[in-house]
Amino acid sequence: MKKLKILLTLLAAILLMVVILSLLSVQRDNRAAEPAMRLLQSEAPRGDGEGTDALWLLPYNIPDAAERRQIMAQLGNHMPADDKLPESLRHRKLISDDEGETLNCISKDQDGNIVAGCLQNVRDHADAYRAAVAQHAKLFANADRVSQYRNLDVRILNVVTDVIPKYQYLAYQTTPAAVDWLDGKPEAAFARICRNIRTGKTLQQSRGGLVSAMIGVAMVRQNTKLAADMLAEQPQWAGKLPAHCADAFAPAADHAENFCRIMQVEYHYMAADIARYPSQLSEEMPAWLVPVLFSAEHSKTLAARQLAFACEEPARQAFAQDLPVSTPPEADPSPDPWRKYGSFSCLRNLVGCTLTYTESADFASYAHRLQDTHMQQRAFQAALALYRLPEHRRAAELPAILAQHGSPSRQLSYDPENKAIMFSVYGDYPSEEWRIPIALPQRQRGEMAGKLPSLPQ
Repeated sequence: MKKLKILLTLLAAILLMVVILSLLSVQRDNRAAEPAMRLLQSEAPRGDGEGTDALWLLPYNIPDAAERRQIMAQLGNHMPADDKLPESLRHRKLISDDEGETLNCISKDQDGNIVAGCLQNVRDHADAYRAAVAQHAKLFANADRVSQYRNLDVRILNVVTDVIPKYQYLAYQTTPAAVDWLDGKPEAAFARICRNIRTGKTLQQSRGGLVSAMIGVAMVRQNTKLAADMLAEQPQWAGKLPAHCADAFAPAADHAENFCRIMQVEYHYMAADIARYPSQLSEEMPAWLVPVLFSAEHSKTLAARQLAFACEEPARQAFAQDLPVSTPPEADPSPDPWRKYGSFSCLRNLVGCTLTYTESADFASYAHRLQDTHMQQRAFQAALALYRLPEHRRAAELPAILAQHGSPSRQLSYDPENKAIMFSVYGDYPSEEWRIPIALPQRQRGEMAGKLPSLPQ
């Protein structure tokens, strides 16, 4: 009996020591994360700008800005789910979500691989796309209108359950541009493309988080690719682009600031989500157990550790030198099992650690998309410089032009098989999606065999 008493006392002492160590570890983690949390502090998006109104109401027939502002103010600057829309708004919708996909000009297979690019696909199905563009002219006019605004901040209250704007209709703006090109209206086609790129860059700069920023990246990439395809058919347009295209095609210099801003908004969303966990957990377990297994403060610490690298100097330097932004060890989304489940701090916050390490993403991959977009626009600038030379000089000048438009860490190369400017991509996606086709006369391609920069391995 005495031995049992000693054993129980020893176990109680060990348990008390573990509790004390776990509490001290949580406090240590929280103190260590204070600089990271300061970096991520930012004002929450208000979402009450005219541009944001136009973005939310993009699929509705509401051309008047004052009416859009009145509607969004009544809705709290955020759209409800479709089934909760006021009847007065529902009947003004221009298109259903099911119809929307028919406006996408890029053909993909079931695995998401591109089968035909926008220009080729529209050319192959010209009548169908021409009819779709005519049918949805008001929708495309709404999407065009969004490019007028410099503030597209979106207010999301609950990142898990809230609806987001219908960004896809902005991405489908390449379709009417391709139709304009095939209908012999090249100036209108380029003007629309450049407005689309302007919208894409604004989304990258906005306070809407990862979704809106990555939609912006996709818009810049797809419209730049479409413009390159068009110039490969008619290179003379390189010297006749609309005036506002100069800014659209210029490689942006603010990706480091954009990436930091994106992660600040993501942290705002994550912190708000963490604050809701206790009430959600109390529905799944006894209320007294929630504070034993979950710490909101420590969960915010874990989130800050994963995101703060986006605003730190190594990331800024990587953007400046065009080196791949890397995730530091403390932000690793897949840490070793001890950090994941066995550390003393996670014993105090078992639920928070589990959620953080099982639902997190490699946030550096989103930086790579920004970096590859920047590099694609460098490649497009090389194509413009090439086409602005007399035709007989283009092949001979191509190596120097490619060298001139490379980045501090990546060179542009020529792929003779696909007749395109290429570069090594940092993201985990096919590099073919980023190549810039160029037109060289057949005779010059033969003369330059073996002299042009080769495709990187």
